[in-house]
Amino acid sequence: MSDEDEWKYIYPSSENDAPDDESPRKRRTGLRNTSVLSPIGVRRLADEQEFYVGDCVLLDSGSDTPYVGIIESFFFSEKGFMETRTIWFRRFSEITRQSARKNAPENLEGELFATPDMGRDSLDILLEPAIVLSYSEYQNRIAATSDTPIEEKNTFFCRRTFNSDRGLFGKEDFDWSTVYAGRGSDMLQLLANLEDLTPSTRKKTATPRASPAKKQPPKKKIIELSSSDEEDELLSGSDSDEFFDTAEDKAGIRTSPSPTPSKRKRTSASEPKTPTKSRKKASISNTPKTPKSSTVSPVKKRSTATPRRKLNPLQPTAVHALPVRMSPTKQVPTSPHKFARDVLHVATVPDSLPCRESEFSQIFLALESAISSESGTCVYISGTPGTGKTATVREVIAQLQLRVEDEELPAFKFVEINGMKLTNPHTAYEILYENISNKKAAAATAMVLLEKQFKSSSDNNSMPVVVLMDELDQLVTKNQGVMYNFFNWPTFSHSKLIVVAVANTMDLPERMLSNKISSRLGLTRIQFPGYSHEQLREIISTRLANLPEGAGIVEKDAIEFASRKIAGVSGDARRALDICRRAVELAQPEEEEISDTLNDGEKGSLDEHKVTIDHIKKAIAESTSSPTHTFLRGLSMSAKILVCAMLSRVRRSGLIDNPLGDVLQETERIVKLSNDSEKLTAVLFNNNRVRIAGFQYALNELIEGGVLLQQMLRGERSANIRLSIGEEYVKSAFKNDLQVAGML
Repeated sequence: MSDEDEWKYIYPSSENDAPDDESPRKRRTGLRNTSVLSPIGVRRLADEQEFYVGDCVLLDSGSDTPYVGIIESFFFSEKGFMETRTIWFRRFSEITRQSARKNAPENLEGELFATPDMGRDSLDILLEPAIVLSYSEYQNRIAATSDTPIEEKNTFFCRRTFNSDRGLFGKEDFDWSTVYAGRGSDMLQLLANLEDLTPSTRKKTATPRASPAKKQPPKKKIIELSSSDEEDELLSGSDSDEFFDTAEDKAGIRTSPSPTPSKRKRTSASEPKTPTKSRKKASISNTPKTPKSSTVSPVKKRSTATPRRKLNPLQPTAVHALPVRMSPTKQVPTSPHKFARDVLHVATVPDSLPCRESEFSQIFLALESAISSESGTCVYISGTPGTGKTATVREVIAQLQLRVEDEELPAFKFVEINGMKLTNPHTAYEILYENISNKKAAAATAMVLLEKQFKSSSDNNSMPVVVLMDELDQLVTKNQGVMYNFFNWPTFSHSKLIVVAVANTMDLPERMLSNKISSRLGLTRIQFPGYSHEQLREIISTRLANLPEGAGIVEKDAIEFASRKIAGVSGDARRALDICRRAVELAQPEEEEISDTLNDGEKGSLDEHKVTIDHIKKAIAESTSSPTHTFLRGLSMSAKILVCAMLSRVRRSGLIDNPLGDVLQETERIVKLSNDSEKLTAVLFNNNRVRIAGFQYALNELIEGGVLLQQMLRGERSANIRLSIGEEYVKSAFKNDLQVAGML
């Protein structure tokens, strides 16, 4: 049933005799070029109850105790339905924050706390009118109606305000009758009064937040001084009232029943118009000054052309407003196969992280202890890719932030720095300083300011800062200065910096870092081992557990087969999810083909077309027969050995980037340790070669094929090279090659 069948809209021009057959869309079309775009009241046709802007009403809360609010406006949503915007009151029972309840002043039965908070909802939320009085009027009402419970009359009183964000009550009582004048009150003025009476916490916030507050009075001044001619010009410049509905609805601009505040509101929405005219006046007033300094006529022509260039770019912004983009509502997949593809996607964040409870507890306890004591510390986390290191840390941070909201833990800041996203390791200084101080600075300046801040003992009111340094091996520099500073700052006596370092190698500090850096990492080291096949099976089954139309779309044997295959290679959960997702895609066309040929009575046979072991085998075969695998299998012998040496060097050093000279030494080592060492040495290192035979051709072949990335330096041996494909690709491509399989 539509709104027009349940409600009748009341406009200022028609009051109570508006035609019943006019729909909201017809009314909006008729008022397209007028200043009144929204009704001032609505009438519920079921019981003829009327609600007007400025009325105090009871609102549906889904429980026996309704909410109480003031109707601020009625407006059409972007979908064409009528909605209401209300200013909320708070009962004492609705305040759940324990610190606020402890510090609450004396409250009586029937007392409400006024807030400047607003909400929007459909008209169905309106229950019946309510009465909100001042404290003195409420006492007189109780004395006059002592034989009737006051709650049955929907009568309340208000004498204090409440800040919902910080849980603070107003310190002084006020007379509600001087703030609220009943139906027809100026809603903008009422909100301004409530904001003035609500306790503010701006003095306690950081210094950079104080600057926008100083810029607010000029905005109010511009709105008050805007003339009615400018307002009429702005209102008549649009051909559709949907522009105003969308701007008011999405930008949160409040609508008032009276025409004057409505115009004033739209002038603020098109606020660039006023600076445009002020600049024009300034340029006109400055025009006479130009002839005073020079009486030559060409100077006058140049002075008249200058304001024209300044005003032209601002004219479109005065008339047109940027549309507010709304993300479309994601539709729930109707097919169980499509639903399975969504939940198996690696980007889908599950509700919980199975098989990482022990690591989660260790990280949580370490960070909780450091935040509670407001002291600096370092936590080093290592593990192979795809073992849930970053996801577990993010989940720990989310749980700690919930503790902060419940006031069980001091507030803290969280900064994430990913080494793979940094063009230069020194950019980490800029990111950390910007998140801490809300200011930008160059890397060298940011490093000096950060060290000064962490050393200072005067900034005791600052919050602890938790920094997640993901892909730590990408931050290794020649002199190791970046990693040294990040691990050294938490050791300062007054520092509140907590560093969580994530890398792929357990012994990275001992292998590549100096003793002064590795000693500062501390003893808090957490290892994430690769997933076993039991854990991979549980991860996949957990994601498929909430499937509609039954959870058996993927057979248990198929899940077991995929888990054992991946666990035997790398234990990478992401690769296991990708293979299962591809298997579901292979099974989905069969389902769609059968669903087109079967009748309604035969649809039950769709359940028989599940993801089986054959689908898993096909998915694995596709992943191993990709163009990358084909290219790797077709490489020359020297190129294959060079790739194996690169993998071996990455394991030994713990770094993704390694000098070419070190990789060449690794090739000689793995050839000597291979089963056919004599044969390979005679062929590849004949005539006492220093480098492997065909080295230059193999290197160029791998670089051109995208397998290796090489740093452009003059010194060939000192240039770093990096493997741009995953280790599992190399293993699966070379596992059946008898000559290089033992080198992996």
